Amino acid sequence: MVVFTGFLVGLLLVISTLVAPFVTQVDDLTKNLPSEVQRATQHGPLAQLNNRFDLADQARQHAGDIQSVAFGAAGTFLNGVLATVTVLFLTAFLLFELPRLGELILSQLRPSQRARAERIAYHVNRNVGGYVAGNLVISLICVAVTTVSLFAL
Repeated sequence: MVVFTGFLVGLLLVISTLVAPFVTQVDDLTKNLPSEVQRATQHGPLAQLNNRFDLADQARQHAGDIQSVAFGAAGTFLNGVLATVTVLFLTAFLLFELPRLGELILSQLRPSQRARAERIAYHVNRNVGGYVAGNLVISLICVAVTTVSLFAL
């Protein structure tokens, strides 16, 4: 329980530390993008690209869209964080409470049915554990192959 509490506190600290600078930087980017693009496109290779594709005009036209794109991405990130926290709490709940729930269910059965139910529960737990372990191995293989592929590319 201490690990999950520490994780939650750390997550809240990271999120609170990142939100204020993120909002400030997106606002600054929205205000300064057209002038920075104009300044950058006056000399060098960007000047040639600006002459061909009107980068400064495009930046001015789409400067207002930056906030919606940035905050949309931030919303997607926060949804992912929320889903991760939900999964972690459900996992912790099942780890701590599943034995009690099993005992509660088994206590509702007649003694003649309890032994058979315990055997079934043992086989179910073993099979589900094997499934989860297999998925973990497959995920580790995917991580290794993806990492090697990305470094190679």
